[in-house]
This record gives sequence, structure tokens and C-alpha cells, in this order.
Amino acid sequence: MNELTKLLSNPGRKVSNQARLLRLIRAHKSISQAGLSAVTRLQPSTVSYLIRELKGKKLLCEKGKGESGKQGGKKSVLLSLNGEYGFFSGIYIKKDSILYTLNDFSGKVLIQTEDKITNFTSESVIDKIVSIFRKNNNEISSIKGLGISVESVVSPKGSITLSPGFNWEIPEFKKCIMKKIRNIPIVIENDANCAAYFLHYYLKEKYKNIIAFLIYLAPFGIGSGIIIEKKLFRGNNGAVGEIWRPENDIINFYKNYRSENLNNIALEPSFMQLLAEVKKLILSACFLLDPEMLILWGDIANIDKSILSTFIDSLKQHLNSEILVSYDMYLPILGAEMLAADSYTLSLLKS
Repeated sequence: MNELTKLLSNPGRKVSNQARLLRLIRAHKSISQAGLSAVTRLQPSTVSYLIRELKGKKLLCEKGKGESGKQGGKKSVLLSLNGEYGFFSGIYIKKDSILYTLNDFSGKVLIQTEDKITNFTSESVIDKIVSIFRKNNNEISSIKGLGISVESVVSPKGSITLSPGFNWEIPEFKKCIMKKIRNIPIVIENDANCAAYFLHYYLKEKYKNIIAFLIYLAPFGIGSGIIIEKKLFRGNNGAVGEIWRPENDIINFYKNYRSENLNNIALEPSFMQLLAEVKKLILSACFLLDPEMLILWGDIANIDKSILSTFIDSLKQHLNSEILVSYDMYLPILGAEMLAADSYTLSLLKS
């Protein structure tokens, strides 16, 4: 039995491979069928069959020609996601603001906004989310899904549970949102998980095992998102990646550090001690999971370059992982939006 025959006899496997092709096309922006076959290691005939079905559902479009192969000959056709197929919204609930994005199906960002929040309470957050969503989607009828990223632990059923950094929790948070925003898939996920998910696919599945550390310095906070065997690992209660913070004078001092003082944080006499504490937390997780790629994300990326370089070199003395440093405040929200898009397309492909 050849690969395509096996695939057709297993509907679940067929759907998962089609969903994977869509994610990879999105990450590459445009790629040929031969390129997809090389990345996925699926046979060209299998990729051709799966792509033909995706085109039939209007999910793909052709985007020009690629380069000729080493032997010359006909140029390959490049495939892209059909951005006009629909739109996906993302929301990121932070301690002091709510970020919003609207992307088309191809991942192109159409709208980005940030609403500052004062007197942030569990009672007000749901109404604020609904208000932002409706304000930005008032004239758009083809919203296919909403992804919500939050700086907190999120249970498998979508409850926001008590966690470091927030003194509030919202049981059945997802159900509360779905009562007010109806008829579209809604995904709720922890911000570090969202960032890890987004980065995994935009690194084009190069790495099987990734830890993405989200590190805030002012005030101090640390968490992580974990990819194992190319899949987001959430654990039993959604709390995987939460980093235990030792209670000591250094950590407690920076937990209360004001964000407007971030530019001067490296001048604090105890700052190098804080980085030493962060290093311990990172190494303890990496020694346990041994990732191929370690990502440091958050305002740690904005500290003095020489200090950051020394810090990274100190990690490399103990690890064989590749290390990537990035700060893009929209990564968690883009990951949430991508999770919503994947949820929608999986349902579509199964129907």
C-alpha cells in the first residue's frame, strides 16, 4: 500500500497533514509543492492530492513562479494562502493594557491597537474584550475565529486561574466570552504558549523541541512555552511552563519595579544578581528538557547589548541549544490568532 492510499484510508491523518500544509504555507508566505514535499517528507503525489483539495475549498491561491530546479526546466508554481478567504482576530490581555489585531487568512496584519487599562478587575475585563472586538469588527462580516492570549494560567476548559502577576481569576472565562461573541471559534491560551506556538511555525518546523522564555524585568516576571516533538505541550491543567520564583530580596525588589524605569534598570546595583537568578531558572528548565532551540522573549531583549551578550554567552557555556533573542510585543497575540485559525481550518477540513 503506497503513502497516498494509506492517507486516504485514514481520514484523521489526511486532515492533520492538510492542516500542517496550511501552517507551513502561511509561515513561508509562498512555497512550491516541491518545497512542501521536501519540508514534510511527504511524497510529491501525496502533496499534490492534498493541495488539490485545499484549492477546491478556496483556501489557496497561486502566487507567481519560483526558480527553476538545478537541472533547469519549468519554473515551479508558488502557493500562498488566500487572504480574502476570511479574517481572524487576536486579543492579548496584559497587566495594564489589552492589545488587539485583525489578520487575514494569510496572516497579513490589517489592524493593531492597544487600549490602556486602569483599575483592571475580573469584573471589567470581559466587557472590555467584547467592546474592543465589536468596535474593530463592526463592518467585517467574515470573522472566522478569535484567539485570546492572557498573562495567566489557562485551564483546559478555558478558565483563567490564579497565577503570579494577577490577583484575580475568572472561572469559565471562555464560556463567558462565548455568550457575548457568538458563532465563531474562540481559543484561550497562556501568553508564553501562544508565543512558542507562533515562533515554532515561523521557524518553519526546523526544530522539534523548543522552550520560549517570556521574561519581563520591570516588574519582574518569567514564564515559558514548550514545544515537544513539534507540538505545544500544555500539561494536565494548562500550567506547564509556569516558573517557580524563589522568594528572596532580589526577586521581590524587581517584582515591584516600575516599567517606566526599565531604561535605567541596568544601573541598579543588584541587576546582575537578578540576571544570575534568571540564569538559574532558565538552566534548570533546559537541563530537564534539553531543547534544540532556546528563545528569550520580552523586555530582556532591550537591555544593554554588551550585558545581554555576556548573559547569552554564560548560558552557552552550559547548553548545546541554539539561542534566539527577540522582542515583539505582538508575538503572543499573533500566536493566539494562529491557534484560532488552526481551530477553524481543522473543523472545516473535518466537515
